[in-house]
Amino acid sequence: MGGLSAIKGIGFQIVQEILQARKEKPFKNIFDFCLRVPTNRVKRSAIESLILAGGAFDETYSNRATLLASLDDAIEQGGELFRGFDDQLALFQGGDLALDAVYVDKEPFPPIKQLMMEKEVVGFFVSTHPLTNIRTRIAKLVTLRFNRPNIKNQES
Repeated sequence: MGGLSAIKGIGFQIVQEILQARKEKPFKNIFDFCLRVPTNRVKRSAIESLILAGGAFDETYSNRATLLASLDDAIEQGGELFRGFDDQLALFQGGDLALDAVYVDKEPFPPIKQLMMEKEVVGFFVSTHPLTNIRTRIAKLVTLRFNRPNIKNQES
């Protein structure tokens, strides 16, 4: 539980709602999440934070830009469509009721933008570090290394 509560906008109550909904089985996708988690208590902003914070939904769909673009449809289909039918909805949660996961396609976020959004929501980089991709280029430019003696200085 501690992991989710580290995300900006995710409090104890939201974590409890998510854990309760996930007790039976993992979420298939964001549409399933919005069907099973009460979206009147877990607000859109909290779900956005889950998408952006290291990709809580990456296992179900890895394009976070598409997930964000599809969020309104997921909330509408899952939460709003069945609001007021909580007692009947429980009859279908054994797996018989499934919503079509129709995503709004968007270009993926550039890697650096995705990292910056992670840092904003969690406070640190989750999926990788911004310098990871250029580390080898930096290494070629560096002439003094701390883990090896500087050969030029030893020759003098």
